[in-house]
Amino acid sequence: MRELLNNKPLMLGVIAFLAAIKFILLPVLDWQEDKLTSIGVLEERLLKTERLLSNESKMAEAVSSLSVKVGGLDDLLFTQGQDVVQFQLGHQEVIEGLLSENKLSVKRTSWLMPSKTDEYEEHKVEITVSGSFKQLMTSLLAIEGLKPKVALASYTMNISRMKASSLRLGRVSGKITFAVWRKPGGQTSE
Repeated sequence: MRELLNNKPLMLGVIAFLAAIKFILLPVLDWQEDKLTSIGVLEERLLKTERLLSNESKMAEAVSSLSVKVGGLDDLLFTQGQDVVQFQLGHQEVIEGLLSENKLSVKRTSWLMPSKTDEYEEHKVEITVSGSFKQLMTSLLAIEGLKPKVALASYTMNISRMKASSLRLGRVSGKITFAVWRKPGGQTSE
């Protein structure tokens, strides 16, 4: 062992060899591993892109199918291309007609300021009614089933003459606010 330690050229060669491994070979191997990892990530991206491109026709069909379905939903929810006044009067006549048909007294009707977005306008009508509680529920169910959609936005009701012993529902009076939606496109004479 002592002979090896005294052999300085051999020791310097071993030290040089170990230094070459540490400072040359290991960094090259680390760099190579990093490159292999990044190549693997790029291959995965390429495969995903190829799959998307191969499914492009299926996705185009799905998009067209969805746009047809959305168009159908638009018809259920929105009134399109109608003058604002005609839009409001039409909805008011239908709603008041259903309330009157169910023997409810409509005392006052007023339209609130519409809220607007880029795609649609939300109009709210506030109606003051009175009558039988049972008839009010029947009317609300009929109104909620209308197409295009009329939604109950809020209500404030006073209930009187309700008797638990006779299962009588009593009478109501108060305000109901309904929301309807319109896609702009018609004239806006207000």
